Amino acid sequence: MRSNKGDVVAAIVLLALALAYTLEALRLPGVKYAVGPGPSFLPLLLGIALTALSLVLLAGTTLSRTERAAEPSPVGWHAVWRIGVILVSLVGYALLFERLGYLLSTALFLAFLLAVVEPQRWWIVAGVPAVSSIFSYLLFVRWLKVPFPKGLLGF
Repeated sequence: MRSNKGDVVAAIVLLALALAYTLEALRLPGVKYAVGPGPSFLPLLLGIALTALSLVLLAGTTLSRTERAAEPSPVGWHAVWRIGVILVSLVGYALLFERLGYLLSTALFLAFLLAVVEPQRWWIVAGVPAVSSIFSYLLFVRWLKVPFPKGLLGF
């Protein structure tokens, strides 16, 4: 059996980070005006949510009197390999983003993840990246008018 002392320490550290984040969000412009949400609205809201969740975690760990059995670490070499592959593929995605454009690089990145990192059936590997990249392209480029790199295909 092990006590939950580590969980309490983690909750206190998370609470301190959440409070520091909230205090920094209060320093952003736009908090003092009641005209409407300014640039600090979302960071302040996030800081308040993080603080509240940290308090819930702290209360849950300190009020829990039961001791937990020691659990084996769920992280093995396979998990470390997967994380490494994901990180390398993210770097590749970033390097190819400007050259290939948003649509093609995003589709290839998602297809790689679905084929190599979390192997799926061929129609999922082909369909999900195509639908996801086209939908997000239409959402951001056409509807929200966010400029993305065009790349090889011209769109």
